[in-house]
This record gives sequence, structure tokens and C-alpha cells, in this order.
Amino acid sequence: MLNELVFDSSSIISVSQNCLMNILGNLSKKTKNEFRISKAVEFESVSKPLDINRFELNALRIKRAVDLGWLKVEEQEVDLTEIDELANNIFFIGNKPIKVIHAGEAETIALYKKINASVMVIDERTTRMLIEEPDNLVKKLRANYRKNIKVNKNSLNNFLSFVGRIKIVRSAELLAEAFELGCFEGELENSVKALEAALYGLKFNGCAVSLDEIKEYVSVL
Repeated sequence: MLNELVFDSSSIISVSQNCLMNILGNLSKKTKNEFRISKAVEFESVSKPLDINRFELNALRIKRAVDLGWLKVEEQEVDLTEIDELANNIFFIGNKPIKVIHAGEAETIALYKKINASVMVIDERTTRMLIEEPDNLVKKLRANYRKNIKVNKNSLNNFLSFVGRIKIVRSAELLAEAFELGCFEGELENSVKALEAALYGLKFNGCAVSLDEIKEYVSVL
């Protein structure tokens, strides 16, 4: 059975910034899984940065994956209205809601639900915490803003009920799987040192993976 993995902007950009797109492409072919992004993610990671010199090269790498066909863009519209309204009316400073999910993440969740995907790949910490550990997200927001954060429990429960169970992985987990399946060939040497270097590269380019987790990946493999 074909598995579909939906990527948000943070994960696909983390991989691209480290010149690891070919490894991801090898993984897609090896596992025969389908890797997909929404239109908003394509805009955030390809269309918009193509016009910005600093990010143009990165956008071209992602565009090439789309052109080659192993990274597919969802052409049909996905309805993100309810996700956006629920997620962005959970946390408040005074009477002002905190925007915790943007268009790319909202569309990624909506696409995940629409196609009944197997996995959502997301490196961005806030959205993952909202889905997996909202109580810890409250603590993080309080530390970031240094203000009292009020939580609309009804909106939070409605959001979690609406999105349902979502299996989330980061680009780091995918890279570790790619290494185990021999997908580094043609891009990096198939060594634990290469895996370690790639994981550190992801960490320092936006993937929320800890140093302890990297050590654990390397020691297990």
C-alpha cells in the first residue's frame, strides 16, 4: 500500500539548505512512498524565495524535486479556515490572540486530513508542540513573551478533536531512515560520520532535534 507523506515548509527547507534533497529523493524511490506539499508550502519554499537572491538557490533545489516528480504539489484547494480559526484563538495575551499557525502549517494539516496521509513531516517546533504537547507549548510561550498566557481550553479541545491523530516526524527521522536504507549513495558516503554531519546540519538549519537525540541516532546505528 502506498504511503503518503506531507511536508511543511520548515522540513523541506531544512533538507534543501543542507543539500540533502537527492537523499530524500532516493528515499522516496526506495520506499515507493509519495512525498507531497500543499500550494502554500510551494509558495513559501519555491515561488516566493525564487525572487530573493539570498534564498534563490535553495528554492531551485526544491523546484527541481518538484520538476522531477518525486515531490508532488497538491493542485486542488484545501480548506484551512477551521484549522486557522481554531489554532489561532487558543492562546491569548490579554484579549489579543497569539498567531501560532501560519498558512503553510495550516494547509499541511488540512492536506494531511484531506488525503488521509500516513505521516506529516514538520521541523517547526510550535505546530508540533500544539498537536503533541500543548501544555509544554503554554510554558514555552510564557517564557518567550514573558507575560501571562491565557488558554481557551474549549478552542484547544476543539482543535485537537478536529485534527485528530496525526503521526508527526521531523526531517531528522527521515534522514536516519534514509541512511539505514542505503539512500546516501551518490550524495554522501554511507558512514555513521556522514549521518552525524547531516543531522547536525539539519539541527543548525531549523530542525528541532536535540544534541542528545543526534547522539542516540548515531549510537544506535
